[in-house]
Amino acid sequence: MMPTIREACAGDIESLLEIENELFLPEDGRLSRRAFKYHICKGKRVFVVVEKEEIKGYILLRSFTTSMRIYSLGICSKAQGRGLGEILCVYSIEVGKKMFKNYIFLEARSKNSKAIALYEKLGFKVKKILHGYYGNEDGLRMQKQL
Repeated sequence: MMPTIREACAGDIESLLEIENELFLPEDGRLSRRAFKYHICKGKRVFVVVEKEEIKGYILLRSFTTSMRIYSLGICSKAQGRGLGEILCVYSIEVGKKMFKNYIFLEARSKNSKAIALYEKLGFKVKKILHGYYGNEDGLRMQKQL
């Protein structure tokens, strides 16, 4: 069965928190219950990928005048390596195009080679090195024209 993507709702918060707590540390800027609730209430920001009626991952998007930012992306560890992150990224690129944005951008840990490879495969290019962005680790600002 193919995974589906839908907008997150308040009932998804527990599943989103499980993914967030599994993947990120508080010092990484891990999203809280309050943050997820806020973004879900704003609408058209948090999208989940679902397989067999179970949330396997999410993407959080922020929209600006001429751009869109992938603010956060998480795939539960059991579902990693199956292309779900790519599906969510492609979805976000399509959302950006439908909203007539000029480009989409994100930040990635400089040592996260899997994520960087995925973003490059999708046409993102490194625009800036963000020294100390993740505490003692540099970040990369990556951008794709839409």
